[in-house]
Amino acid sequence: MPTKLKDDFQIWKLAKDLGLKPKDDPVKEIVHYCLQQVRAFLKEFPCDSLSDLLETSATKLDTKFVEIHSDEELQGVKCEYLNKGETAFALLDEELKPKVYAVTFRRLTAKRGERQFISIIDCRDDKAFRAYFSKWHELAHLLTLTQQMRFKFCRTHATENKNDPEEALMEIIAGEISFLPEFVDRHAQGEISFEKICELRELLCSDASFQSSVIGFTKRWASPCVLVEAGLGYKKSEIRKLEQNAFDFLEKPTAELRVFHANANDSARQAGIFIPQNIRIPKASIIHQVFSGEFVPQGEAVENLSWWEKSDGSSLSDQQVLVKACRNGEHVLALIIPVL
Repeated sequence: MPTKLKDDFQIWKLAKDLGLKPKDDPVKEIVHYCLQQVRAFLKEFPCDSLSDLLETSATKLDTKFVEIHSDEELQGVKCEYLNKGETAFALLDEELKPKVYAVTFRRLTAKRGERQFISIIDCRDDKAFRAYFSKWHELAHLLTLTQQMRFKFCRTHATENKNDPEEALMEIIAGEISFLPEFVDRHAQGEISFEKICELRELLCSDASFQSSVIGFTKRWASPCVLVEAGLGYKKSEIRKLEQNAFDFLEKPTAELRVFHANANDSARQAGIFIPQNIRIPKASIIHQVFSGEFVPQGEAVENLSWWEKSDGSSLSDQQVLVKACRNGEHVLALIIPVL
C-alpha cells in the first residue's frame, strides 16, 4: 500500500470511524473491511460472474446505477429526479464536468422499496471505458460509509480529485474488488495473452472495458508479467520546459514513444522485473512496430530488456522477455513476460 497514504490523518480517521483498530496500516485494514463485506454478499447470494457480483453489491448497498450515454439522457435523468423532489439533481449537468466520471446522491424522497442512493455513471464519449470501474469506485464509497455520513452524502468520482487521500483509497478498494480473486485466480493460469484476457472478460465481466480487463487480469495472473501502456511523450526535463514555455518554436522537442504506465504483478516483482515510467521504447521493440502500424492490431516477439536505455545512459537488466503488444486507440498496451 502507498506509504504516504497509510500515514495520512484522513485515512486514520476513517478507519477509526469504521470501528477499526489498525496497528500501523489503516489502508490495509480498510481494504480488508470492504473485502469482508463483499465476500459476505457473495456468501449470501452466490454469483457466477463479477458482473453479477457488481449488481448484487449495489443492491446490498442500496444504490441504483443510472448510466448516462448522451446529453439528452443527462437532461432526462435530471428532470425525472427533480420531478420526484430530488433537488440535488438540479446541478447534475454541472456535477458531471469533463473530468468527472460518476456521482452518488443520497435520495431525499425515496419511497418504500426504492433505493436510498442513486449512482450516476457518466458513459459519454471516452468516459465509457471507465464505467465498470467507476461503478466499483462508487460502491467503495458506500462500503466505507459511516452511520454519521449516511444522512448527508454526495460523492463525486473525478480525476481532478486523484490527490485526495480518500479518493486514492477508493481507487485501491475498487481495484481489489472489481477483479476479486475468488472469480479470477482459477482462470488466470498458463501463459497470459490478450486473447485469454478477452475470453475471461466475456466470461466474468463483459461490461468491463478492454483496458480495465487487461489491467485487472494482469494484476491477478499467476505467472510473472509487466503491463506497459505506451504513447507519445517527452523527457521530464522537456515536459518542465514545455510547461514553462521555455522552448523557442524551432527548438520544440519531438515526442517519442515512452512508457506512460508500467504495472508489474506480484510474480513479476518477486522475479525482480522492473520497467521505469517514462522510459523510451526502443525502436527495435515490437511495441514500437505495433504503434507505427507495422503489425495491426497486435504482434509479439522475444526481446531483451537490455535494449531499453534509461535517462542516465545505463540499460535495464540483461533479461530475455516475450513481448505481446496490442494497439489501443492512440496508445499501445504490452504484456512483458520474462523468458525463464
